[in-house]
Amino acid sequence: LLSEHELINEGSLILKEAISQNFRRKEAFVVPISGGLDSRAIIAGLLLNTEAKNIYTYTFGKKSTYDYDIGNYVAKKLGTKHLRVPLEQYTYTTDELINISKSMNNQTILYHHPPFKLIAKVFGKTMIWSGFMGGELAGAHLKPTLSKDISIIMEEFIKNNTYVRSLDLFEPGYTIKELSKQITYDNSYNNQVTDYERIDFDNRQLKYIYPHLLVKGFDYVLPFMSENWFNFIMSVDNKFRRNCYLYKKILLKTFPYEFSLRTKTNFGLPLSSSRPMTYISRVKTVVSKYIRGYNLMINYLDFNHQIRENVKMREVFHENLVDLSKRRILYWLDIEKIWKDYLNNNGNYADALIALLSLEIHIKAKGI
Repeated sequence: LLSEHELINEGSLILKEAISQNFRRKEAFVVPISGGLDSRAIIAGLLLNTEAKNIYTYTFGKKSTYDYDIGNYVAKKLGTKHLRVPLEQYTYTTDELINISKSMNNQTILYHHPPFKLIAKVFGKTMIWSGFMGGELAGAHLKPTLSKDISIIMEEFIKNNTYVRSLDLFEPGYTIKELSKQITYDNSYNNQVTDYERIDFDNRQLKYIYPHLLVKGFDYVLPFMSENWFNFIMSVDNKFRRNCYLYKKILLKTFPYEFSLRTKTNFGLPLSSSRPMTYISRVKTVVSKYIRGYNLMINYLDFNHQIRENVKMREVFHENLVDLSKRRILYWLDIEKIWKDYLNNNGNYADALIALLSLEIHIKAKGI
């Protein structure tokens, strides 16, 4: 067994190799960058092999959130060629959403992805380096043992990952127990992977995150899915994976400057910040939610405000919700009433409206 110090050194070498082995000197590199750790690690690794002028980055989302502001700040500090995409100023058309649905295999909710039409226009067919599964493999979703009963763990996973919370869209009589039957559970992972993580990897990551990040039409490099890194990080004891402990230590050793900059992970502070300072910043973040009216940790629009106030966006929603209502496939829902109640401020149903619109767009994308 390796000591913590040896694990950090070993992990550092493997991580640098995972990035450099996909490096091609004559290529340009595109890295979507947020306020988190994975995308920054990729940029830092590329900077060991090339100059910042050869690295293109983009950040999308809501202004004044950690992901958007810190992503832009890090790009400026590191000197990459950077594109900012404030989603408040971008409106999707129905045709564009249909094309995105096709690129996503007609699955997952819409409006939580970058404007791929713009990304393709700016960067063309340039290879995109994605941090997919970086934090998750390192233990970001490693939770204390919830239960030995897999059905209870599945129900906990469903509760944690329920998107629509404003309304009950389920058919009458449909329960969480029924929904649990749709959950994939793969027990082929090694023993270090908890039951909750198995469910998360196979359902949230592959069915929800993957389609959002890795749409058709682009070529991707996935450094954190390299065989050596995967085998290394998944083999360490869970005490080193909890809260990404070892991963953070590896990043600080390997890329000290890049991770001396602010991060979303530490609520706006550098990764090396002390626990007391991080706790204080976390409290400030929670308090600011009530002062600002939105959560700094969430990089998406205030959809309840945006759908009501953005005329073009409202028209897209209304058009597609009317079409969905006419299909009568959700016969137990009065979609037109939900829409009218929403417009009249009788309820903040944006999450339900996005889910319903996504369903209609996916149906249209399939030509039905």
